[in-house]
Amino acid sequence: VAERYSYVSSVGLTIIVAWFVASIVRDKILLQRAGAFIAALVVAACATATHEDLPRWKDSLSLFNAAIKADPHPVSYNNIAVCHLDRHEYELAIEPLSRAIELDPRYVKAYINRITAYQKTGRFEEAKSDLTQMVKVEPRNAEGYNSRADVLLDLQRYDEAISDFTSAIKLSPNAPNSYNNRATARFMKGDYAAASEDCRTAIALNPNYANAYNNLGNILAHTGDLPGALENYERAMEDVDRCVQLGGTPHAELVKALSEAMNPK
Repeated sequence: VAERYSYVSSVGLTIIVAWFVASIVRDKILLQRAGAFIAALVVAACATATHEDLPRWKDSLSLFNAAIKADPHPVSYNNIAVCHLDRHEYELAIEPLSRAIELDPRYVKAYINRITAYQKTGRFEEAKSDLTQMVKVEPRNAEGYNSRADVLLDLQRYDEAISDFTSAIKLSPNAPNSYNNRATARFMKGDYAAASEDCRTAIALNPNYANAYNNLGNILAHTGDLPGALENYERAMEDVDRCVQLGGTPHAELVKALSEAMNPK
Protein backbone atom coordinates (compact mmCIF):
# COMPACT_ATOMS: atom_id res chain seq x y z
CA VAL A 1 0.00 0.00 0.00
CA ALA A 2 1.37 3.44 -0.87
CA GLU A 3 2.70 5.32 2.15
CA ARG A 4 0.71 8.43 1.28
CA TYR A 5 -2.48 6.62 2.29
CA SER A 6 -1.25 6.39 5.89
CA TYR A 7 -0.36 10.08 6.37
CA VAL A 8 -3.73 11.45 7.53
CA SER A 9 -4.55 8.48 9.74
CA SER A 10 -1.09 8.64 11.35
CA VAL A 11 -1.54 12.32 12.18
CA GLY A 12 -4.92 11.61 13.74
CA LEU A 13 -3.60 8.71 15.84
CA THR A 14 -0.66 10.82 17.01
CA ILE A 15 -2.98 13.62 18.19
CA ILE A 16 -5.18 11.11 20.06
CA VAL A 17 -2.18 9.54 21.81
CA ALA A 18 -0.79 12.99 22.74
CA TRP A 19 -4.11 14.08 24.26
CA PHE A 20 -4.40 10.80 26.16
CA VAL A 21 -0.90 11.07 27.63
CA ALA A 22 -1.43 14.74 28.49
CA SER A 23 -4.62 13.88 30.42
CA ILE A 24 -2.75 11.24 32.45
CA VAL A 25 0.30 13.34 33.41
CA ARG A 26 -1.53 16.66 33.86
CA ASP A 27 -0.88 16.85 37.65
CA LYS A 28 2.20 14.62 37.85
CA ILE A 29 5.48 16.51 37.49
CA LEU A 30 7.73 13.43 37.25
CA LEU A 31 5.54 11.85 34.64
CA GLN A 32 5.50 15.12 32.71
CA ARG A 33 9.31 15.17 32.65
CA ALA A 34 9.48 11.51 31.66
CA GLY A 35 6.88 12.13 28.96
CA ALA A 36 8.82 15.10 27.62
CA PHE A 37 12.00 13.00 27.52
CA ILE A 38 10.24 10.15 25.72
CA ALA A 39 8.66 12.60 23.26
CA ALA A 40 12.09 14.08 22.54
CA LEU A 41 13.43 10.58 21.87
CA VAL A 42 10.52 9.83 19.52
CA VAL A 43 11.06 13.07 17.59
CA ALA A 44 14.79 12.35 17.32
CA ALA A 45 14.09 8.81 16.10
CA CYS A 46 11.62 10.11 13.51
CA ALA A 47 14.12 12.74 12.35
CA THR A 48 16.83 10.08 11.96
CA ALA A 49 14.50 7.76 10.07
CA THR A 50 13.43 10.62 7.79
CA HIS A 51 17.05 11.55 7.07
CA GLU A 52 17.90 7.96 6.18
CA ASP A 53 14.80 7.68 3.98
CA LEU A 54 15.39 10.89 2.01
CA PRO A 55 17.66 9.39 -0.72
CA ARG A 56 14.86 7.27 -2.16
CA TRP A 57 12.73 10.41 -2.56
CA LYS A 58 15.41 12.08 -4.69
CA ASP A 59 13.53 11.41 -7.95
CA SER A 60 11.11 8.96 -9.56
CA LEU A 61 13.86 6.54 -10.53
CA SER A 62 15.06 6.30 -6.93
CA LEU A 63 11.50 5.67 -5.71
CA PHE A 64 10.87 2.89 -8.23
CA ASN A 65 14.21 1.25 -7.39
CA ALA A 66 13.22 1.30 -3.73
CA ALA A 67 9.85 -0.20 -4.67
CA ILE A 68 11.36 -3.24 -6.40
CA LYS A 69 13.57 -3.90 -3.37
CA ALA A 70 10.44 -4.09 -1.25
CA ASP A 71 8.33 -5.92 -3.86
CA PRO A 72 9.72 -6.92 -7.29
CA HIS A 73 6.60 -6.10 -9.30
CA PRO A 74 6.48 -5.87 -13.14
CA VAL A 75 4.82 -2.44 -13.02
CA SER A 76 7.72 -1.07 -10.95
CA TYR A 77 10.27 -2.45 -13.42
CA ASN A 78 8.30 -0.92 -16.29
CA ASN A 79 8.23 2.44 -14.48
CA ILE A 80 12.00 2.32 -14.04
CA ALA A 81 12.35 1.73 -17.78
CA VAL A 82 10.02 4.64 -18.58
CA CYS A 83 12.30 6.93 -16.54
CA HIS A 84 15.25 5.79 -18.66
CA LEU A 85 13.28 6.20 -21.89
CA ASP A 86 12.33 9.75 -20.89
CA ARG A 87 16.05 10.46 -20.41
CA HIS A 88 16.86 8.84 -23.80
CA GLU A 89 18.81 6.12 -21.96
CA TYR A 90 17.50 3.38 -24.23
CA GLU A 91 20.08 0.71 -23.41
CA LEU A 92 19.45 1.11 -19.68
CA ALA A 93 15.70 0.68 -20.27
CA ILE A 94 16.01 -2.79 -21.79
CA GLU A 95 17.04 -4.74 -18.68
CA PRO A 96 14.15 -3.63 -16.39
CA LEU A 97 11.68 -4.18 -19.24
CA SER A 98 13.01 -7.69 -19.75
CA ARG A 99 12.55 -8.31 -16.04
CA ALA A 100 8.97 -6.98 -16.20
CA ILE A 101 8.14 -9.32 -19.09
CA GLU A 102 9.79 -12.21 -17.28
CA LEU A 103 7.50 -11.60 -14.30
CA ASP A 104 4.42 -11.07 -16.48
CA PRO A 105 4.70 -12.45 -20.05
CA ARG A 106 1.36 -10.82 -20.95
CA TYR A 107 2.37 -7.30 -19.89
CA VAL A 108 1.73 -5.42 -23.15
CA LYS A 109 3.00 -2.03 -21.94
CA ALA A 110 6.39 -3.56 -21.18
CA TYR A 111 6.55 -5.05 -24.68
CA ILE A 112 5.66 -1.68 -26.24
CA ASN A 113 8.37 0.10 -24.24
CA ARG A 114 11.01 -2.56 -24.96
CA ILE A 115 10.14 -2.36 -28.67
CA THR A 116 10.80 1.39 -28.49
CA ALA A 117 14.13 0.78 -26.76
CA TYR A 118 15.14 -1.84 -29.33
CA GLN A 119 14.20 0.45 -32.24
CA LYS A 120 16.10 3.39 -30.77
CA THR A 121 19.22 1.23 -30.39
CA GLY A 122 18.98 -0.25 -33.89
CA ARG A 123 18.01 -3.75 -32.72
CA PHE A 124 15.20 -4.15 -35.25
CA GLU A 125 15.07 -7.95 -35.33
CA GLU A 126 14.59 -8.05 -31.56
CA ALA A 127 11.93 -5.36 -31.85
CA LYS A 128 10.15 -7.46 -34.49
CA SER A 129 10.34 -10.52 -32.22
CA ASP A 130 8.70 -8.55 -29.40
CA LEU A 131 6.03 -7.28 -31.75
CA THR A 132 5.27 -10.82 -32.85
CA GLN A 133 4.92 -11.88 -29.23
CA MET A 134 2.72 -8.87 -28.48
CA VAL A 135 0.43 -9.79 -31.38
CA LYS A 136 0.13 -13.29 -29.88
CA VAL A 137 -0.75 -11.81 -26.49
CA GLU A 138 -3.35 -9.43 -27.99
CA PRO A 139 -4.27 -10.78 -31.44
CA ARG A 140 -7.16 -8.32 -31.78
CA ASN A 141 -4.99 -5.26 -31.22
CA ALA A 142 -4.60 -3.32 -34.49
CA GLU A 143 -1.81 -1.17 -33.05
CA GLY A 144 0.32 -4.28 -32.54
CA TYR A 145 0.16 -5.08 -36.26
CA ASN A 146 0.82 -1.44 -37.15
CA SER A 147 3.87 -1.30 -34.90
CA ARG A 148 5.31 -4.55 -36.23
CA ALA A 149 4.76 -3.33 -39.79
CA ASP A 150 6.70 -0.14 -38.99
CA VAL A 151 9.67 -2.26 -37.95
CA LEU A 152 9.34 -4.37 -41.10
CA LEU A 153 9.40 -1.15 -43.14
CA ASP A 154 12.70 -0.21 -41.49
CA LEU A 155 14.00 -3.66 -42.46
CA GLN A 156 12.76 -3.09 -46.06
CA ARG A 157 10.56 -6.18 -45.85
CA TYR A 158 7.71 -4.54 -47.70
CA ASP A 159 5.48 -7.56 -48.42
CA GLU A 160 5.42 -8.52 -44.74
CA ALA A 161 4.78 -4.90 -43.75
CA ILE A 162 1.86 -4.67 -46.18
CA SER A 163 0.42 -7.89 -44.76
CA ASP A 164 0.55 -6.51 -41.21
CA PHE A 165 -0.94 -3.14 -42.21
CA THR A 166 -3.74 -5.05 -43.95
CA SER A 167 -4.38 -7.04 -40.76
CA ALA A 168 -4.56 -3.77 -38.81
CA ILE A 169 -7.07 -2.39 -41.32
CA LYS A 170 -9.26 -5.49 -40.97
CA LEU A 171 -9.33 -4.99 -37.20
CA SER A 172 -9.83 -1.21 -37.39
CA PRO A 173 -11.10 -0.25 -40.87
CA ASN A 174 -11.69 3.41 -40.02
CA ALA A 175 -8.14 4.21 -38.87
CA PRO A 176 -6.56 6.47 -41.53
CA ASN A 177 -2.99 5.96 -40.30
CA SER A 178 -3.08 2.27 -41.25
CA TYR A 179 -4.01 3.12 -44.86
CA ASN A 180 -1.38 5.87 -45.01
CA ASN A 181 1.29 3.54 -43.63
CA ARG A 182 0.34 0.80 -46.09
CA ALA A 183 0.59 3.41 -48.85
CA THR A 184 4.19 4.05 -47.79
CA ALA A 185 5.02 0.34 -47.98
CA ARG A 186 3.33 -0.01 -51.38
CA PHE A 187 5.13 3.08 -52.66
CA MET A 188 8.49 1.69 -51.55
CA LYS A 189 7.64 -1.57 -53.31
CA GLY A 190 6.74 0.32 -56.51
CA ASP A 191 2.99 -0.33 -56.46
CA TYR A 192 2.05 3.30 -57.10
CA ALA A 193 -1.60 2.76 -58.04
CA ALA A 194 -2.38 0.84 -54.85
CA ALA A 195 -0.37 3.34 -52.78
CA SER A 196 -2.33 6.23 -54.29
CA GLU A 197 -5.61 4.48 -53.50
CA ASP A 198 -4.57 3.98 -49.86
CA CYS A 199 -3.66 7.67 -49.52
CA ARG A 200 -7.02 8.72 -50.92
CA THR A 201 -8.80 6.38 -48.50
CA ALA A 202 -6.84 7.86 -45.59
CA ILE A 203 -7.77 11.38 -46.74
CA ALA A 204 -11.44 10.39 -47.08
CA LEU A 205 -11.38 9.16 -43.49
CA ASN A 206 -9.54 12.27 -42.28
CA PRO A 207 -9.67 15.27 -44.65
CA ASN A 208 -7.10 17.10 -42.48
CA TYR A 209 -4.46 14.35 -42.59
CA ALA A 210 -1.37 16.30 -43.72
CA ASN A 211 0.88 13.26 -43.88
CA ALA A 212 -1.48 11.48 -46.27
CA TYR A 213 -1.53 14.53 -48.58
CA ASN A 214 2.26 14.59 -48.47
CA ASN A 215 2.50 10.89 -49.32
CA LEU A 216 0.01 11.28 -52.16
CA GLY A 217 2.04 14.25 -53.44
CA ASN A 218 5.18 12.09 -53.43
CA ILE A 219 3.42 9.35 -55.38
CA LEU A 220 2.02 11.76 -57.98
CA ALA A 221 5.39 13.51 -58.35
CA HIS A 222 7.10 10.16 -58.85
CA THR A 223 4.61 9.15 -61.55
CA GLY A 224 4.96 12.48 -63.38
CA ASP A 225 1.73 14.18 -62.27
CA LEU A 226 3.44 17.36 -61.06
CA PRO A 227 0.28 19.56 -60.94
CA GLY A 228 -1.47 16.90 -58.84
CA ALA A 229 1.59 16.58 -56.61
CA LEU A 230 1.78 20.34 -56.04
CA GLU A 231 -1.93 20.48 -55.20
CA ASN A 232 -1.48 17.82 -52.51
CA TYR A 233 1.68 19.42 -51.12
CA GLU A 234 -0.18 22.72 -50.81
CA ARG A 235 -3.07 20.96 -49.06
CA ALA A 236 -0.63 19.34 -46.65
CA MET A 237 0.93 22.73 -45.87
CA GLU A 238 -2.53 24.13 -45.13
CA ASP A 239 -2.98 21.44 -42.48
CA VAL A 240 0.48 22.14 -41.08
CA ASP A 241 -0.34 25.87 -40.85
CA ARG A 242 -3.67 25.06 -39.20
CA CYS A 243 -1.88 22.86 -36.68
CA VAL A 244 0.40 25.77 -35.74
CA GLN A 245 -2.54 28.18 -35.47
CA LEU A 246 -4.25 25.81 -33.04
CA GLY A 247 -1.14 25.73 -30.86
CA GLY A 248 0.09 22.34 -32.01
CA THR A 249 3.57 21.29 -33.14
CA PRO A 250 3.63 19.69 -36.62
CA HIS A 251 6.00 16.81 -37.21
CA ALA A 252 9.42 18.30 -38.00
CA GLU A 253 10.28 15.71 -40.65
CA LEU A 254 6.96 16.30 -42.42
CA VAL A 255 7.54 20.07 -42.52
CA LYS A 256 11.07 19.52 -43.87
CA ALA A 257 9.84 17.09 -46.53
CA LEU A 258 7.11 19.49 -47.64
CA SER A 259 9.51 22.42 -47.82
CA GLU A 260 11.94 20.41 -49.96
CA ALA A 261 9.14 19.17 -52.21
CA MET A 262 7.65 22.62 -52.80
CA ASN A 263 11.02 24.40 -53.11
CA PRO A 264 13.30 22.03 -55.02
CA LYS A 265 16.87 23.20 -55.54
